[in-house]
Amino acid sequence: ISLAVDNIHVGARNLITGHTMQSPSSGIGSSSYNMSFVADNTTKSGYRYDITITNTNNGSFYGYVVPYLSNAFTRLDGTQIIFSAKIKVSTPRSFYITYEPIGVLTLVNGTTSYQKIDLIGTNNSNYSAFYFGYQAPFQVGDVISICDIQLSYGNKSVDWSPAPEDVDAAINLRVSKDGVIGAINLTSEAATISANKINLNGAVTFSTFDSNLQTSFNDKASVTSVATAQ
Repeated sequence: ISLAVDNIHVGARNLITGHTMQSPSSGIGSSSYNMSFVADNTTKSGYRYDITITNTNNGSFYGYVVPYLSNAFTRLDGTQIIFSAKIKVSTPRSFYITYEPIGVLTLVNGTTSYQKIDLIGTNNSNYSAFYFGYQAPFQVGDVISICDIQLSYGNKSVDWSPAPEDVDAAINLRVSKDGVIGAINLTSEAATISANKINLNGAVTFSTFDSNLQTSFNDKASVTSVATAQ
C-alpha cells in the first residue's frame, strides 16, 4: 500500500518459516522451562507452542524463543516490521513481552483465552528473539501458550498466513500412489490420474484425442464397434 494512504503499510507475507522454533532450556538468570509443539485446530496455524515453567528465577521469570526466519528478511535494514502472535496463560498473570529487533517492552495482561499482540517498530537489531516474562510473577508449572506467530514488513497487522516457503514445501510433497487409494500428478504439461477405477459424473467433454488413439479405446474397442453395439 502506498505511503500516500495515511502512511500505513499493511503487513504482507509471513517471514517466519517452518513449524518449529529454537528454544533454549533456560532463559534469563535461573529461569528455565520446557517447550512442546502441540497440534491445535482451534488456531489458524493449526498448532501452538506450550511453554511450561520449571524455574521462576526467584520470582522474576524471563524467557525467550527464536523463530526461524525466511531469507526474504533482511536484518538491520531500518524498515518498519510487525511481530504478531496470540498468547494465553494457564493462570492469569501480567507480564512484559518484546521482539528483539524492535526492542520495546509491551505489557500483556495474560488470561486463559488467546489474545492477539502486535509489536510494531524498527528493524534495528541483528537478533530475532521473542522475549516473554520480564520479572513476571510466574509460578513453577505455569504454562504460556503461543500460536499464530507472524513477522512481516509494515506497520499495520494482518491475520496469520503461512510463509510462502511453507506453502511451496506442502505443494512439493510427493505421495506414492501405492500408499493411497489414488493419485493425481500435475505438471505444467499434463495431468495424470491413477486409480483402479475412475468415475466421471456429469457431462464429459474431450476437446482433443491423441491422433494415434482417435478410433480406439485402450487398443481394444474401436469407435465403429462401440457404435455397432449401441
